[in-house]
Amino acid sequence: MGPAAELDSQEAPAKQRQGLPQLPVCTTGFLNARDSNYLSGAGKSYAVSSVVLLFNANLRTRNATPGDRSALRARNSPVVDALIANIRTPAWLNRRFLKVGLRNLCLECDQLSLEAEQIALVQMRIRELEQPELQNDLVNLQNPFAETAQSQNNWDPLPETSGIAYGMLIDAFMAQAKSLGFFLNPRLFDPLLAGEIPSQLVNPALLNAICLWGAALLNDSDLESTMLTCAVQAVSSGLANAHSAIMVLQTLQASLLLSQYFFHRARLLEARYHATCALSIVLGAEFHKIRSATAARTGLSEMTPAVTMLEEGERINAFWAVLAQNCCLSAIADPTSGSSVSYDVVDVPWPLELEAYEIDSTLLPIQNCGTITKLLSSRVDQGRSTPALQAKSAILFERASLLCAQATDQTVFSAQHIGLNHSIESLKQAILATSNRTPGLSLAHTLAHAATLLLHQPFADRYDESRQCMLRSCRAIVEFGRSQDWTSAEYVDPVLGTIWSLAINVLVSEIARLKHRGSPASRNMLRQFNQAGVDVLSAMTSGAASSKMIEMQLAAVREHWQRVMAS
Repeated sequence: MGPAAELDSQEAPAKQRQGLPQLPVCTTGFLNARDSNYLSGAGKSYAVSSVVLLFNANLRTRNATPGDRSALRARNSPVVDALIANIRTPAWLNRRFLKVGLRNLCLECDQLSLEAEQIALVQMRIRELEQPELQNDLVNLQNPFAETAQSQNNWDPLPETSGIAYGMLIDAFMAQAKSLGFFLNPRLFDPLLAGEIPSQLVNPALLNAICLWGAALLNDSDLESTMLTCAVQAVSSGLANAHSAIMVLQTLQASLLLSQYFFHRARLLEARYHATCALSIVLGAEFHKIRSATAARTGLSEMTPAVTMLEEGERINAFWAVLAQNCCLSAIADPTSGSSVSYDVVDVPWPLELEAYEIDSTLLPIQNCGTITKLLSSRVDQGRSTPALQAKSAILFERASLLCAQATDQTVFSAQHIGLNHSIESLKQAILATSNRTPGLSLAHTLAHAATLLLHQPFADRYDESRQCMLRSCRAIVEFGRSQDWTSAEYVDPVLGTIWSLAINVLVSEIARLKHRGSPASRNMLRQFNQAGVDVLSAMTSGAASSKMIEMQLAAVREHWQRVMAS
């Protein structure tokens, strides 16, 4: 006999109730619509009775005076634990299929996902009833598609012991949003933070991913661990619960944020996985064909057309943010693989600053084609915004890493290398010509110099011109490291670990070369290179305090540097 039956039996001896306290049965006032969606229908009486008793226990606690609540909670604790342990996902729930891209999850995975959803629902309702005072502080989200959807977008409130409100987590994230690849309208969260629209539509996957980043930026390791679990679970079923274009876009944003998080934590396999998932979404939704002049969209995408310029702008920016992330991860983790996207099929215009889409609709071309092809052939284009220059630097960085990885001792500086070098130099000049030097632009400029290092690395020993190009770019990277106080930075982009490592390798090579010369000029250059290396290592040390990726690369670079200095 389960706990529900034992507690329902009002006339059974106390010894048959296994010591569980009696609870009054309340049949109304606590099951809302989303609960009944899970618990309606034949064959569900056991789950229903268990949940009913759970809510009865917590209603009694809620209605008690403040002085009696602690005693009631302690008294009800064994009941609650026993009932939760006996709630299982019944077979009648197993007919729902989750769709991710073009693949259906297996029934076993589907059942596990549904168990997690139902347990999350029960736990959330228990906390709502047990501590109603929290409901005014937390943001309660409801899915407006609930009446027709087969699944709900349910999410757990933050752990009660964290002491951190949602507003603090969102604020911490939004302060670094642009650096983390956030492409959505930041005004999305204004009503939530102001408490004006408590039912504001926000995908649970996105909110969990943002709270994960907020916890990481606030250095709350316990909350970060909890939110990581929630975010990964929510993103895994995000598309299945996405019943509108904006929800798909928010799931895409959540995947990108998770990828950047794992990159930040030096978990490259997971970072690439989520980046690839995000790339699959943008390609499946045909974002790469927005405003294409060369081919009509296939119509196979389930995304409805954008209604406003801002909606279209979010999709354009989403594509380039996702592509840039994939390019950087490919260049760092597996440069020989190259990009997962065929660049010649990308026709979407270069991105703008998000607010620009609302200001002037003429900034976008009516039709566009060969966006990346034009970049690689050094043809003039209109991509001069910060998001465009950032995307360009990531693409050229990936191209340079691929050519570097494919090079052998017999490789010559071919027309392909010459063309890419011209594109990189043109990008550097375009960034320098920009009047508003934002942190994002400075990083893009530094990434372009890293592309120069990779492109010329195979030829530095054979061609003095390549060596000089590398030295100029190395100096620019060193100056970038000196220009900022990295010790006070709340977030340091993990790609800088790779950029600084490349610069250290150039300095080490030059120091080893100069040690064989005894001229005064050589000794002076040697001192300069030594100081440059110390400054780069100092910047990396500061960046490693907030980025596990930089910390991991610093360990290898420092060992290499110390070995050369000791020789």
